[in-house]
Amino acid sequence: YFEGCLASFPELELFFHEGVQQTGGGKASSGVSNEAEYQRTIGALFAVYWLLRLDVDGRVGFCYGVDSNWQPLRPRRVGPPNSHGMRRLRSDPMSTSQVLETASECSAATSVVNLEQGLTFQMMTEAQKRASFYETMQWMMFEDLVAQAGCQLSADPHAEERVLALLCLTAIHDIMKVEELLPVVQANHAPYLGYAAGVVIR
Repeated sequence: YFEGCLASFPELELFFHEGVQQTGGGKASSGVSNEAEYQRTIGALFAVYWLLRLDVDGRVGFCYGVDSNWQPLRPRRVGPPNSHGMRRLRSDPMSTSQVLETASECSAATSVVNLEQGLTFQMMTEAQKRASFYETMQWMMFEDLVAQAGCQLSADPHAEERVLALLCLTAIHDIMKVEELLPVVQANHAPYLGYAAGVVIR
């Protein structure tokens, strides 16, 4: 998918164009580096990918990403268990079954993320945030969002066209934050929609 995006959208190379790096110091109009905008764009492209795979491995990939072989990373368990020694039921994203984990299973796990009661999202570590989102997100809302956007490939005959349009917009829109690519009003076009000659349109 990643290589396909790079091949389909050669415009992504404009984030690292030689002239951009030499004249603009690699800064976008948003205030962050062009490289950061590029990473955000790639992240957004992958968000679309995972949202369209929620019924397969999308939930895991959305929260934990992939390994060096592009395989979704396995989710970490959330702990500690409740006062009854048993954690709540949670859906297994890789199947339609539900998994009930006991206190002993939780303590035996090699990768347990402890979530203290009352801990706010802002106070969590990155690992805790990933685990908390994975465990508590109402994933059906994302599924409804995909369906309402007309991007559910199995249910809408025009879904493929909409997904392609979404990917195009996602890939290209941040490129116009690169300072060196922003349009400047030419004298023979001024005034243009209220912009005077020589003004950069952001």
